[in-house]
Amino acid sequence: MIHNNDIETEHAFARLCQDRSLSDVLVTTSDSAVIHCKGELFTPPQVSDLTLLAKESCQLLARNSAASQPPAHPNNIRVSVIVNNLNISLTPINDTLFTIASKLPRQN
Repeated sequence: MIHNNDIETEHAFARLCQDRSLSDVLVTTSDSAVIHCKGELFTPPQVSDLTLLAKESCQLLARNSAASQPPAHPNNIRVSVIVNNLNISLTPINDTLFTIASKLPRQN
């Protein structure tokens, strides 16, 4: 079941991803090990919605953690985006949907 807030979050993030002010996307495991930075995979307007971001993140995590023991679980990933100097952290609800966990001023 998808709650209204989740749908609103996804729509908001879809708009956010199309915003040219999106300056950085960072994918990490729950222990903050960086597995991807924007530049290859996560570049607007390719990231058109939150579901795509989540799926791509999970696939990327699976590829990068295949050699690790034990392999990382998709629920362990965290995604942060930086928009207009605001660092927005996303926490996975499931394999295809994230919710905004926090919004913090960007740390330089």
